[in-house]
Amino acid sequence: MKKIFALLSAILIIGCVPMATPRDVADSTTLKFDSYAKKYAVMGGNLYDVHEKNSSVNSSHASLSGELTKGAEAEDIDLALSCHFKYWFFLDRAIDSDGIKFKAAVLSRDVISGDDLSELVMIEFKRSYLESKKESGLNIKFYGDSGSVIIRVPSFYIIGFLEKYDQYSRQVKEPQR
Repeated sequence: MKKIFALLSAILIIGCVPMATPRDVADSTTLKFDSYAKKYAVMGGNLYDVHEKNSSVNSSHASLSGELTKGAEAEDIDLALSCHFKYWFFLDRAIDSDGIKFKAAVLSRDVISGDDLSELVMIEFKRSYLESKKESGLNIKFYGDSGSVIIRVPSFYIIGFLEKYDQYSRQVKEPQR
């Protein structure tokens, strides 16, 4: 029993190691194939506590993802944000530091416990937009009827994700031997 607990503890600790370089991000980015949709999904690792200090936000994490299809150019990248709040913010919109507005797709809203409410939202943007943020990183305000949260995705995360995304894109385009 002690061995199982030690193994689980090690896995949890390893899973919470923060990413600090583009290589860390590339190493945590995975490729998965959906045999029904015949598409690949490139999924970046989670970036934890991406929100600016806000007493109403318990925690947050964000990740980038995108789809790849054989023979098609990959254009759209998604940014998913999961936040735990003390009360509902009803996030459904976003705006970046340059004034570009995004419609946020609400993926879920859940009650975790009495004062821990979870909202999962996603915005989509073109690859070219993400390329333009490689040096500065992303600075996006998600907001809704009852509150807002500002998140920051550092440039190293964008660089590492795009590096692995491009590698997977080339891999998917090449014929299997």
